Amino acid sequence: MTFFSRGLDAEDRIVSKLRSFGCDIKTDPQLDHQQKLDFVILKFPEVPTFFSIGVQVTSNCDNVEKMELFLKVQSNSKVTQKAAFLELADNVDLESGGAMTAFVALAASQLDRSLSENRIIGIRIHPDCTFQFFNLSERLRQLKQTRSTVAEGQTAVSAVSHGTLARHPISHQPSSGLGSVLGAKLQEALKSPSEQDSPSNPDSIRQGVLTTVYPRKGYGFIRGTNGVDSTHYLFFRNIKDEKLLEIWNSYRMRERADVDLPVSFLDAGQTRKDAKYPEAVEVTLIGGQNAGGEL
Repeated sequence: MTFFSRGLDAEDRIVSKLRSFGCDIKTDPQLDHQQKLDFVILKFPEVPTFFSIGVQVTSNCDNVEKMELFLKVQSNSKVTQKAAFLELADNVDLESGGAMTAFVALAASQLDRSLSENRIIGIRIHPDCTFQFFNLSERLRQLKQTRSTVAEGQTAVSAVSHGTLARHPISHQPSSGLGSVLGAKLQEALKSPSEQDSPSNPDSIRQGVLTTVYPRKGYGFIRGTNGVDSTHYLFFRNIKDEKLLEIWNSYRMRERADVDLPVSFLDAGQTRKDAKYPEAVEVTLIGGQNAGGEL
């Protein structure tokens, strides 16, 4: 259940709150009927650029039918620059931080350069006032696979953890042309797994030391230790376990932190044309150690 006052629908309450924060928002029954969008954000407060982010709000997380219809419509739509599928997890309180979290997530989807080339974005708001971006098409595929497994009488787990969403980055979608306004680099970071170099070869498993992190920018660097003298680039979305995420988040107010964390990872190779270092994925902390050696 999503909590809000005055008996308004969740999407209406979010619109009201976003407007109170200073957002310029367009609502139209035709948008809902034809484009499956509850509203469109045209401008954020204090930001001079105009744009368009179409948003569908749902309190029914992992609704296969709703996801499928949204993707079908928006994959062929050029009405808005971006389309966000905004999920509100159970017990999200829109009156006590939930709406602000949605505002921050939607603003990040537009203002973060690393997200600018990705048109369709999945966002989940959690009751602890945190959010996650996720790959909508990959999540849909996973849910369908789980449904099929259950139908066959096999055991399946459908719960979505932080790590599960984080391992399904947003799939790249063709830009409508407006996306070039902000420029971007997360086209690669948000590609679906099928578009990336596969790290499935067991021989690509490496060990290294996470030495430097830039929490506000969402990346860090790993130095190889198992006979391979190399540096790997780490996006925080590629962190696999909760302990390492907790350590990462403990530095979230820092521009940079020097750490000494032993990790294991898969070598995904060069995932971007302009990449200086290969990318590390499925990154896991070794031995449950705490951060050390910070400046």
